[in-house]
Amino acid sequence: MTMRVRGVGAVVTGLVVAAVLSACAPVAGGLSVADGPPGVGANPITWQDVQRDGLGGARLVLLVSPYDAKAGHPARLGIVDEDGTTRFLDLDADPEAELGGRRGILCAQTADAALRIDGRGAERQALPGPGGYGHATTVRADGSCVRVMSGGVAWEQDGRGMTTGAWPALPEATAVSEDAVWVATTDGDEPGTTVTLLRTDLTTGRTETVSQWPTLLRREPDGRRLSGDLLVSELFRHDGRLHHLVEVSARSGDDEPATIRPGVKSEVHLVSIDPRTGRRESTALFVTRAGVEEPSEAGAHVPQGAHALFAGHLHDGSIFAVDADGEILAIDLGSRSVRVTGRLSPRARAASDLVATWAAGSLTVVLRGESGRVAVEDYDLATGRLRNSTTLSGLRGVLSTRTFVSSLAVVG
Repeated sequence: MTMRVRGVGAVVTGLVVAAVLSACAPVAGGLSVADGPPGVGANPITWQDVQRDGLGGARLVLLVSPYDAKAGHPARLGIVDEDGTTRFLDLDADPEAELGGRRGILCAQTADAALRIDGRGAERQALPGPGGYGHATTVRADGSCVRVMSGGVAWEQDGRGMTTGAWPALPEATAVSEDAVWVATTDGDEPGTTVTLLRTDLTTGRTETVSQWPTLLRREPDGRRLSGDLLVSELFRHDGRLHHLVEVSARSGDDEPATIRPGVKSEVHLVSIDPRTGRRESTALFVTRAGVEEPSEAGAHVPQGAHALFAGHLHDGSIFAVDADGEILAIDLGSRSVRVTGRLSPRARAASDLVATWAAGSLTVVLRGESGRVAVEDYDLATGRLRNSTTLSGLRGVLSTRTFVSSLAVVG
């Protein structure tokens, strides 16, 4: 397909905010369907089944959580096979957790244990968590699990559960490498706050401050303040540097939202950080007329609850993300150019609910249309094309107006 290039002179809608979601915020949550009260589902399985069979050649795994954790509805893991059949396991899972998947391995968590499920079986390990909501879960190359929580990091080291203490502020963006976790925190959401970049060594458990910088960029003669307050994406480690996207916006001298120049609400910048020196480099990628949250088209746009779309994914030297119009963007970290490789399907752009995850060179979304039909769509990042679409079965009685898909991981 023909790729369109975006530059600084192009006016676009940009990326939607990578909001931190929790089960207590249903409007910003994941996928839900109104098909009756929560039940055991059409294909229930037990923990003993999972210990015996493992993932059983599954394609992906869903975490179905209750909107109200106190209502008595359990969280459930949904193991989705290639044909779309979904088997559900009742689990005392943390409804605010994030699933992590990689090459036939799933990492999940309950209130008091970490779960690791692969193609041969499953194991449950007591792993006192650092507390708070789940920000990200990753499977490392050695198959071990790393959980980044609002209260710190939990991981496995030589078969032992390890945790760190609390962050100085809530994590806004993270990156996990084989030997470290990188976290960007802010001390508030007002212009003039400070971003702190932290690194936790996954061998020693030591956390250190790598760099700090103010979000305030400059003051204009008319009193407006330009700030890079919004960390749009996650952090991405590439070629010895950490990269992330920020929205640069303006506020008036009276602290009201303002334009950065006539007809331009904000700019999206690529910020690159040298972790050895703390030096930062910022490049303006494109501008927006209405800010990063607003689509350019009326009517159909990507649901803002699909935060994983907007948080992005690193693949083959580019950061991939999906904007509010459903366009798949590739931001080349070498040339610092932006191109549009494709677009989500009309059904995905018009979906009432949608959750997403990235894996290697693909994007997977689970969506519900107005008819209530739930489907999985897989996209190739290089071409932006929809590779396949599968309707899920076995969801009736599990997904309802009181439950939603809060996390998604590709395992096959």
